[in-house]
Amino acid sequence: MLRYVSHGPRPFGSKPFAPIRRPHWEFFAVVAGQIAPIASLTEEPIFTGATFWLFPPGHLHGWKGQPRKRCRVAVFQYDHIPQVLERLAKRPGGLALHLKPAEKRRCNALARELLPYAWGESEFKEVLSERILLDLTLLILRACDADAGRSPKANEALMRVQSAEKRFRAELRFNPPLAHLAVAAGVSEAQLRRLFWQVRGRSPSAVTHEIRMEAALQLLQDSDQKLASIALECGFGSASNFCQAFKQLKGQTPGEWRRRRGSPPRPAT
Repeated sequence: MLRYVSHGPRPFGSKPFAPIRRPHWEFFAVVAGQIAPIASLTEEPIFTGATFWLFPPGHLHGWKGQPRKRCRVAVFQYDHIPQVLERLAKRPGGLALHLKPAEKRRCNALARELLPYAWGESEFKEVLSERILLDLTLLILRACDADAGRSPKANEALMRVQSAEKRFRAELRFNPPLAHLAVAAGVSEAQLRRLFWQVRGRSPSAVTHEIRMEAALQLLQDSDQKLASIALECGFGSASNFCQAFKQLKGQTPGEWRRRRGSPPRPAT
């Protein structure tokens, strides 16, 4: 039975959510921004984005976000889950999986579909919530199967690429060079290039550019920062560089993109 569902922005950066023990199984996906599960408000968090957690009943956790930054989440709580998920989730720290862009969109869509029926009682709600529970189960099992199918070498390659991406996100405003990311990954620049092509199927510059644009899109959508401020924070250097890159990607200026989503345009300087 569904006990709770929600989605949308959360102010965990300015208002951390204090740890509590929830009585139900909790599926928790961060679909934009970066957050960290915490066991106490004094804990030093390790932020991560595009992640799906599954916590068992009674698990103690709260949430912290990056200071002055927003996040978006999708949350589902059930009083039961399939046994195969119970076996995966009953481990220290619960179960955490990286979400691909399509999986993030799927989590959001499932929460939006279910939310209108969350607080009433009907046979339709019961059937819909069970179907969505199966969808969430399949999403997790597919991700687990993909991880299990990787060879030790492939896992090592993925970990090194993720280390480089994590360092890039942490120092986004400085647009760190490949040499800096290679140090974080513990490999040479040439090797890191090969690993990006092996794991992501793209060059490091293409992946890091996508990371910058993803961060910029989030700020455009969730804040009223000026374009020059967004450009600086996301490592573009200037508003003109940011606008040029944005138009190449979206076919419109950042201001036009903002207006079409109901956000007031801001000057570039």
